[in-house]
Amino acid sequence: CLFFFFFFSHRRALCLTHMNKNYQVKEVAGKGKGCFSLLDISENDTILVSMPDISVLFTSFCGNTCARCFSSVLNNSRGWKCSSCDRYVLCEKCEMIKGLKEYHEGYECNLFCKIPLAMRSGDTDYLRFVLRYLAIIVKGAPPGGGKCEAAIDKFNCLCDNASIQSPEHIQWTKNFAALFAKYIPLPKDQIVVTVDDLESLFHKIKSNSLGFPYNEKETMGWCLDGKASMFNHSCSPNCYISSGPGFLSVKAKRNILKDEELTISYIDLLLPEFKFTKDRREHLMDTYRF
Repeated sequence: CLFFFFFFSHRRALCLTHMNKNYQVKEVAGKGKGCFSLLDISENDTILVSMPDISVLFTSFCGNTCARCFSSVLNNSRGWKCSSCDRYVLCEKCEMIKGLKEYHEGYECNLFCKIPLAMRSGDTDYLRFVLRYLAIIVKGAPPGGGKCEAAIDKFNCLCDNASIQSPEHIQWTKNFAALFAKYIPLPKDQIVVTVDDLESLFHKIKSNSLGFPYNEKETMGWCLDGKASMFNHSCSPNCYISSGPGFLSVKAKRNILKDEELTISYIDLLLPEFKFTKDRREHLMDTYRF
């Protein structure tokens, strides 16, 4: 599978160490936190299965791919497409989840359509991501999803690495956050969201998001997932990420010993432009700041 990871993990951290039956997150000297196996793991064993906390499809896919399970929805297929925003599609199966359409229409779509046309033309994945983030804060998790409190807690605990972001990215986040807040009312009740919070969120996306879902040919979107974001990069990884219907999984690429760090590659090592170490280092520094 061809896939690209857009996240930086060497200097990011969660507030609390988390653990499952296969691995534990703990401190790594000079790298922040990392994932370590708690037992011997065999090749192709599944280490983690997770429904991303928030996922968003690239604009070119959001009109023909189910927003929940990421299955293809052709024009002649049964399913549902939001006629107001034209950016949200559900397959026939996911359309049957009670309240899911209303969840989208009642908040995300309503706010999306109030934004000036120029701002919601072209690529809108960042815009749609923030609207889902705010929807979780205001309305709770979408029907069929996880616990909203857990998702927000994980986002709050992720480091934004603002001090090491590029000047260009810092300026972009300031401009976009200010423009967003100009047209969208930010939550001010139980959870208050400020422009500064939006800037931090954009830094967290830059530092922790990963390319997902993807098919055999291309990446279809990206997501934030508090658990999957904790796996560090290696140019000789012992794990890989695979995509399923609405979830991602981390699997063992080879046999892994107990206490060994679990790593994935943030780049497609099969691409010719990453053949040499120097080129990989330049790309990792430019994209992930390490």
